[in-house]
Amino acid sequence: NKGYATEAVKTCIKIGFEQHHFNEILATILPENIASQNVVKKAGMTHIEDLIDHNLLHQIYSITKEQYYHLQK
Repeated sequence: NKGYATEAVKTCIKIGFEQHHFNEILATILPENIASQNVVKKAGMTHIEDLIDHNLLHQIYSITKEQYYHLQK
């Protein structure tokens, strides 16, 4: 693991906030996908809720514009 996925997610978050001016970015991840959970956590996202869609449990992760800019300091 060389951290490529984390860097890719961080870049997407940066573009979302700095170029597209999003207020919040969400990720949906299946609970058994531990690697993806770790990637978004390393990128600064936090688990905010669980959601059932098409009879599958999804974990919702979020980062707000304020959280993103706080992490940049």
